[in-house]
Amino acid sequence: MSSSPCSSTRFSAQQSSEPKSIPGGRDRQHYRQIVELIEDMARGPTDEPLHIDHICRAAGVSQRTLRNAFQEIHGSPPYRHLRTMRMGEARKALLSPASSTQTVTEVAMHFGFLELGRFSVEYRRAFGECPSATLRRAVAAVRNMEASRRARMSGMLSLVTPSRA
Repeated sequence: MSSSPCSSTRFSAQQSSEPKSIPGGRDRQHYRQIVELIEDMARGPTDEPLHIDHICRAAGVSQRTLRNAFQEIHGSPPYRHLRTMRMGEARKALLSPASSTQTVTEVAMHFGFLELGRFSVEYRRAFGECPSATLRRAVAAVRNMEASRRARMSGMLSLVTPSRA
């Protein structure tokens, strides 16, 4: 008896360990656990781009399970969702810079965006401005706050310090 390609495909599909999606069921809980684990990993600073193989190994799941989990929970593929997440984290970092000398390059690299031109294009598409404009605005706001604080402090000192006449 010869085996046709169709029968072997049917056989392998029957043996698949991939869970069938049941809305609100146990499989959804399992998918949510997978997604949460991966999102926690992606939120941390990695200085590396995302690699699906690495993510699958870290979660102990196949690429198919990873894809199914993200599709079920977020309605998008894992790479797209995680990249969007990291872009949001990069924006937060640009909006609240660690110092007035922080650069867009440092932030982009910190979140695993190694292609700076592509980062800039995707950032602008997502947020409507260049990352450098976001950072420039945030740094100016920090400097204004510091100047205002210094002015208040010097005003308070003049009230406290007795005049020598």
